[in-house]
Amino acid sequence: MKNAIYFVIALIISIIALLIFKNINLSSKVDYITIMNTNYILVRDIAPPIYFIENCSEKIEALKKIFKEKPITARLKYKASLISHLGEEEIIINGIIPKNDKEVFNIINNETIEKIKNKNFIIINSKTALALDINIGDNIILKLITKDGYYNAEEFIILDIAKNLDYNFALIDINKLNNLVNLNNLASEIYIKDTKFKESYNDIITKIFGEDLKIYSMSDFKQKIKTKEKINIIKISKKNISENTFLFEGGIKYIDEIINEIKLLDKESEIKNIINFPVGIVTKTGSAQSRVYNTLQDLSDISNFIIEGKIYENNKNQIIVGKDLGNYLKLKIGDAVSLIARGSRGWLETAYFTISGIYEFKNKNFDIYADTKTISNFIYLKSGNKSPYNESLLIFSEKSIYSDLMKNEILKDMDIIKFDKME
Repeated sequence: MKNAIYFVIALIISIIALLIFKNINLSSKVDYITIMNTNYILVRDIAPPIYFIENCSEKIEALKKIFKEKPITARLKYKASLISHLGEEEIIINGIIPKNDKEVFNIINNETIEKIKNKNFIIINSKTALALDINIGDNIILKLITKDGYYNAEEFIILDIAKNLDYNFALIDINKLNNLVNLNNLASEIYIKDTKFKESYNDIITKIFGEDLKIYSMSDFKQKIKTKEKINIIKISKKNISENTFLFEGGIKYIDEIINEIKLLDKESEIKNIINFPVGIVTKTGSAQSRVYNTLQDLSDISNFIIEGKIYENNKNQIIVGKDLGNYLKLKIGDAVSLIARGSRGWLETAYFTISGIYEFKNKNFDIYADTKTISNFIYLKSGNKSPYNESLLIFSEKSIYSDLMKNEILKDMDIIKFDKME
């Protein structure tokens, strides 16, 4: 199908603009069409380079001849991490064309335009800044894996902290990001502002980007699986932690004491201890950045989502991987891979694991799952020791104990923990 799967037009309706732009009246409408890869929609923001748009600058110039006086920009989105003294935060780094990006999204100001394209400056979201305890002017490490499968890291200076930037997004110059990941003139998406979709655009875009393009509405981006269980679920974790944060000291102290207090409220409650951390996965065909979980995630048993192979066996160094990660690294059942992660001893640990299964689950298809014993052995986490990364407790209870936990005087004294009521 030649370029059939390479590019796609998506009409993003005005509600998206209202969420993105900072200074916009709620009664006004801002429309733009987005040009992106068809398959890229299924793995938004963590897609490998094969889904990117080549010769980005030339395609923008071609579009300018057609959409005259319409602001046009492009972004290169790439999965990465930010590292501070406190921990590591998974982000989507957005390479931007500064002047054009301001015209379309109006997130950066004129002073920022000149600075961000000349030096190692980065703009981050306010929640990311809070999670990593960083401010404007601080230094931060940006870590990612290049298209060739190698780790790369550079130090950046926080240029601005933007409240109106999407959560876990960060901005740097697009040329800088292309260089960091060993790409050249590539983008993930091209945006044309103040433009509503017309049927006549099909032929125009086809001539520039290829044939057999499809049109998507906002509903195509919404893929959510909701738990069917009618049960109260509470999560206990360290403060300042988000879904994408990996604290270097993320273990929960006094777990036995916490469990005792929970059992006093509901002795029939089920409590699961969850550890997750970033990991590099290396194979003969390449490498990628992922994260490992030791048990369920998003309140659903992962074994129900295995599409090939079977769940891992305990204590056998077996893992299951997400479908998109498996496709990217050309993995199959029985393959051996090497995992690399920072262990409890403070340095990088590496070990071989066998692929026992491949799963497909929501937007988690780049993650890895293994049993608790296997993970503990991998990062040298002995009984009684605390995880160097995120640790949390999930409480499954038929009773409504959330408010009682919040009022518990013993748990209040543990001011480093927080409670989240899972919906």
